[in-house]
Amino acid sequence: MPTADGVTIRLARVEDAEALADLARRTFVDTYEARNPPGTLDGYLAESFGAEIQRGQILDPAVSVLVAILEGELAGYALLRAGETPESVRGDRPVELVRLYADHRVHGRGVGAALMQASLDEARGRGFETLWLAVWDRNTDAQAFYRRWGFQPAGTIPFPLGETMQTDFLLERSTS
Repeated sequence: MPTADGVTIRLARVEDAEALADLARRTFVDTYEARNPPGTLDGYLAESFGAEIQRGQILDPAVSVLVAILEGELAGYALLRAGETPESVRGDRPVELVRLYADHRVHGRGVGAALMQASLDEARGRGFETLWLAVWDRNTDAQAFYRRWGFQPAGTIPFPLGETMQTDFLLERSTS
């Protein structure tokens, strides 16, 4: 069912894997390439965003992949994964929001908000009480978005990207 902004959110299907891989790669590059030395992203892109990797995530029972459709096109996605949680995340029954990205061409059109609400609904529906995430310490736009959604600081964690070690802030909030 579309939101007021015309965004439809649904669980990804295996047939979405190719388009999802393309979107995931593009949004990651759009977000991080300009702020990192050339070539830094190459290894991460190869190990994280191929069609087979997306297919595997879509089929993984510990993972929920949500896709946003706007005007008939894949416009964003979110990936939630149950599993290991850093000790500094203190909320009960936590699940990680691994990724939430919207195509830069649709920023400001409600895609991110629709994905966040759907992520909270999906987490709650699967019995999780806490949604946590890691966000790059230099990605102030994303940090502001998460603050607007009520996320609170929960520590930091290193994030290796290419030859560099970056720092991510850990954030968490209740799913209710």
